[in-house]
Amino acid sequence: MADRPGEVYLVTGGCGFLGRHLVKMLVERGQGISEIRVFDVKVDRELESLSTVAVHVKLIQGDVSEADSVRDAARGVDLIIHTAALIDVWGKYSPSRIWAINYQGTLNVINACKELGIQFLLYTSSIEVVGPNSKGDPFIR
Repeated sequence: MADRPGEVYLVTGGCGFLGRHLVKMLVERGQGISEIRVFDVKVDRELESLSTVAVHVKLIQGDVSEADSVRDAARGVDLIIHTAALIDVWGKYSPSRIWAINYQGTLNVINACKELGIQFLLYTSSIEVVGPNSKGDPFIR
């Protein structure tokens, strides 16, 4: 994307614990980045205040389980950092919602990369990938 002064990054789950720390770090240390798109179900307007002259932080409200939302947010992006995940320590969410976020959401991100020609994807995972086990028991430390 030679017409831009820097690259555009998309951070899914960017308002979550890991995502927000990555966004802050990228703004502080990210040479060559012109824009960081923070994509999350619930956006935290405080993250907009991280914008600098060099790096613009843009909030996008959306759900990774919705392929169109992911594709729209990813259009024109050079790199995606996928941190969106649903970790359900207290048993608040249905297994289908956890599947929609952790599996289908990841598949939507991968498909957006393929469809839009995004060559770089950094994927993080969650403890949910190891549980519950085949008996339905949750993973416990």
